[in-house]
Amino acid sequence: MALVKRKSRTDSLTIYIEGDGAAWITAYHPPRDPTPFKPTALALAAIDPGDAVAYLGRPCQYLDAPALANCSPIWWTTQRFAPEVLTAYGQALDTLKVQTRAVTLRLVGYSGGGVIAALLALRRQDVTSLITVASPLAVGQWTRLQGISPLAGSLDPLLAPGKLPPATHWIGSDDEIVPLSVIEQFALGKGGQVRPVKGYDHDCCWTRNWSLLLEESP
Repeated sequence: MALVKRKSRTDSLTIYIEGDGAAWITAYHPPRDPTPFKPTALALAAIDPGDAVAYLGRPCQYLDAPALANCSPIWWTTQRFAPEVLTAYGQALDTLKVQTRAVTLRLVGYSGGGVIAALLALRRQDVTSLITVASPLAVGQWTRLQGISPLAGSLDPLLAPGKLPPATHWIGSDDEIVPLSVIEQFALGKGGQVRPVKGYDHDCCWTRNWSLLLEESP
């Protein structure tokens, strides 16, 4: 799903990418529908005061029952960051640029959406800045720390080729889903400024002062 809001003509388009979506039922049972109950990236996009802002959901989110039945769970589990997913997002970004007549992009990703945003920023020349929020950017380290199976078929931004544009990585000091060490490991290898926020966790409270956090981001 893609949404676009435009106040005026601008050469720069900010694109928000949603997180992984609905929580797993158990450690071994993913949700039947990955659509988020509280779409954080969508809420952040709505707050963004920029002149041109777009929002992209993740594969298989926001589908009706017949369409969801034809969407394999691999796209929100093991292959959520697969090369095919990155190709589809690359095409979506190209389409949005044409629709909005944008020249450059600023990518903002929440949770797993930040992984997608980072992978796109590493491979594209039109991304001038990257903002990630509570994102497991060192995917391999994250799965090991969480004691979950490796995401076979998915890409890891820490291991991907390319150079990041100016980047800010926001992380809650109380985030138990994505530990600060994961973000620090990524920043050490790929760059970007790590910005912990005291009292925040994975879900709370990114919409509270988002406009202020944006002012402190590239």
